[in-house]
Amino acid sequence: MSSMNKPLSRDKKSENFPVGSFLISSNFRKVIHLYYHFARISDDIADDKILSSEEKISRLFGMEKALTSGVFSIDSEAVAADLGRVLSKNKIELSVASDLLKAFRQDAEKQRYDNWKQLMDYCRYSAAPVGRFLLSLHNEKEDTVNASDALCASLQILNHLQDVKVDLKKLNRCYIPQDWMQDAGISIENFLEHRSSKGVRHIFNRILDHVDLLNKEASSLPKKIKNPRLKMEAAVIVSIAHSLAKRLRNEDPLEKPVSLSSFDKIKALTHGILEKFSYSAHETKVHLDGLPCSYKDIEAVEKIVILSKTSFYKGMRILPRARREAMYALYAFCRELDDIADGDSSAGRDIKKSLTLLNHWSSRIDHLYDGNAQDALERVLLAAIRTYGLNKVDFQEIIEGMRMDLEGPIVFPDEQILDLYCDRVASAVGRISVRIFGARSKNADQVAYYLGRALQQVNILRDLNSDISLGRCYLPKQLVGRFQISTNIHSLLESDDIGSICKILAERAKDNFKSAEYYMGLCPTEAMKPARLMAASYKATLKSLEKQGWKNFKTPLKKSLAWKIIFFTKALIGK
Repeated sequence: MSSMNKPLSRDKKSENFPVGSFLISSNFRKVIHLYYHFARISDDIADDKILSSEEKISRLFGMEKALTSGVFSIDSEAVAADLGRVLSKNKIELSVASDLLKAFRQDAEKQRYDNWKQLMDYCRYSAAPVGRFLLSLHNEKEDTVNASDALCASLQILNHLQDVKVDLKKLNRCYIPQDWMQDAGISIENFLEHRSSKGVRHIFNRILDHVDLLNKEASSLPKKIKNPRLKMEAAVIVSIAHSLAKRLRNEDPLEKPVSLSSFDKIKALTHGILEKFSYSAHETKVHLDGLPCSYKDIEAVEKIVILSKTSFYKGMRILPRARREAMYALYAFCRELDDIADGDSSAGRDIKKSLTLLNHWSSRIDHLYDGNAQDALERVLLAAIRTYGLNKVDFQEIIEGMRMDLEGPIVFPDEQILDLYCDRVASAVGRISVRIFGARSKNADQVAYYLGRALQQVNILRDLNSDISLGRCYLPKQLVGRFQISTNIHSLLESDDIGSICKILAERAKDNFKSAEYYMGLCPTEAMKPARLMAASYKATLKSLEKQGWKNFKTPLKKSLAWKIIFFTKALIGK
């Protein structure tokens, strides 16, 4: 009788950690679920309230015999037999399963632990084999084992703390080191009576201090794992361990159950997804393919991006390092131009000085294409230009777009002027970006054309109020004239017809998103991931604007962490 297609234990969803989640390759999930099913059955035997200790141990030895020989007599042993065959087929040592059985046999007869060392020895058999099984299944290297053991021990002890009340009341079992209880002047007999007391809190914190050390060692695990999907799963579990430890410091499991919040779970998933694309903090940064920019140059440019507190910084982590650093340089360049164009919003700002600064940047671009770079940003830009064949005209077009803002200011532009402006400040940035992403075709330029316009149209709708405070309004005069709205921009938002204009502009943005997505489908999938990320983000912003209505322009949009996860995940998987 085979158990491979039997349903999993119904307790699977109650675990703190994901059990073969969607982050893991589907090729491995069936084996992981079988392993988990085996562990749950064995654990249930050890915790059975009716069986005697001798009967439990006998049943668990029967599971081990089935595991090693393939011979079984009851359904539960059939699971062990199936697992033994699967482990052997995948060249995984049977000890990852037999060690668990040793821990469960210990549970059947041992109810107290004298000290921390005894507890850690128990975790070596009750928890560490799970991590070692996953590492072996994915053919990971030996240098991952210690961090994995630490993570598994941490999760095991955190689970002991969560279940301390249930374990004592229903099984008369306690994993808290007895010597630490004695130090606090609390006996096992009256432990539950001391809930919320300083002594119990001291014991919990002492345990959590050791858990923190385990979590610190475990934090290196995702960086050491080579398989990208297991790397993500490990990062999720590490985040869960940290979140649980924090919750158990602030909550009392003797008073009420302590578990992960929805926020904790979303945060863990975020860490997992980002981990796939991050690099180790201990890893030495290298400059772009040996071209003229140093580590210090790259660090200076990255600092500009970090200080801007933009979500762009984390978003570009999906790119390989060289492309990521090039995008940071492009962002820093655009950031400087934006600061020049926006400047001081108060009356009487020095437009002449701002135009001089723009002219200076135009000359700087000319010098870059002559091979001359004077500061960190210029050196990284030069490296990016040479590495990815970036076109000079696109940089100059961005500058000209900023000049349009300064020489205007732009108020109710003609449709053609507005389209030119969108091309310069958005699509030109897109044409540079797609080359950095790894796409140089005409289709990639079409992505930049349509996506740039869509993003800028969303910006216009989102920033109506702030633009008006700067004396600007990008709504096209043809639309304003159609609805006979006053040309006094300061009373514009009070008009009853402003919503009709916004709806038309929103529909144009949607059409441009559709066209951009069509051309993305004609480009290399990997190169288009950052473009999808930006499209998903701005489409969600547009949706929020529509939901908010076209009368609340002074109310800032709020984006929840859940929202960020959704659009980020969709972009990564190419939806």
